[in-house]
Amino acid sequence: MRKLLWVVFFSVFLASCGGGGNSNSGAGQTSETPAPEPEESQPEESQSGGKQESIVIISDSIGTGATASYDFGSSIQGRTSLTVINRSISGQTTAQGAPQVAGFLQQFDPKFIVVLLGTNDALQNKSASGAVNTLRSMAQLALDNGTIPIIGTLPPIYSSNSANDIAASISGGLFGISGARIARVRQALGPSDMSPDGIHPNNSGQSKIGAVFANNLYD
Repeated sequence: MRKLLWVVFFSVFLASCGGGGNSNSGAGQTSETPAPEPEESQPEESQSGGKQESIVIISDSIGTGATASYDFGSSIQGRTSLTVINRSISGQTTAQGAPQVAGFLQQFDPKFIVVLLGTNDALQNKSASGAVNTLRSMAQLALDNGTIPIIGTLPPIYSSNSANDIAASISGGLFGISGARIARVRQALGPSDMSPDGIHPNNSGQSKIGAVFANNLYD
């Protein structure tokens, strides 16, 4: 009888403790803590604090380096860490270059805009005062955008006295453009800096033009 009671007691004890290897109680399992959601990466703030560190050039065939092995934009690039973007088009006048300014300012938002236009105006016997007024409007667009305009006086034109006179008049009028920096290109070039056509600078001339513009980057 005592042995029977002991067997019953032991059976009850096992049941109350969840004994046995087939228990479905989940004993011994641990609840897993959900992994935290990955944080979204935030875009880095611009470190420039303003204009893009670039220079946009608007010029004619002088800017494309016609008759030379390189252009004055390359000469500028060799003298600055800024990115030079040359958008010169052969044959264009001031009136043809002016409509491009707004688009370039919007596209590149440059720190500087370099303009060397007016030689074709002179060669086509156009009004010097009209060319200066057009260049003034280009400079104002740049200023309104917070971009610094640098306008070059025109290289001498040795192939035509009348065209050279107009180029000289345009060059003189540039100094009346408020807010623009004037690069004295004309004063830096001589006959030895020009190609045989008397219009386009040679390698020496292109290098000097680039140096004159580069000197006006940080006035």
